[in-house]
Amino acid sequence: MCISLADYAASKAAVKAFHETLETELRFVYKTPSVKTTLVCCGKIETGMFQGVREKMPFFTPALEPIEVVRQIIASMEQRRGRNQIMMPLYANFVPFVSILPAWFQDLARRVSGADRAMDTFVGRRSARDPEGEEGHPKMT
Repeated sequence: MCISLADYAASKAAVKAFHETLETELRFVYKTPSVKTTLVCCGKIETGMFQGVREKMPFFTPALEPIEVVRQIIASMEQRRGRNQIMMPLYANFVPFVSILPAWFQDLARRVSGADRAMDTFVGRRSARDPEGEEGHPKMT
């Protein structure tokens, strides 16, 4: 079973666009340089949300411990930098460049990395009320 990621990818793109626009408006429209924002772009975090996701090359796409992510966010807030983005792990810094590559290369990279099949074993977080994970979601076959 291959889970559709269109809604997930679209929401991530929307958050990135919202962050960039908000940051610009705060600086130039509202003239509030002391207000800082931080965009956090992470790969897989070891939480129930990613339960069942299998990477073909975990060495290149390591899962993050939640505490690692929290430490980075706190450090960023303490530094109070402008134009702040937390990209982790390392490969997250290169993901934006994939979209400028030719489609055939994007397809090849997804196939070689296993990204196109990583969600085949996805289970995700299950609630006590919905142990099968089907509430509000159509069955995917």
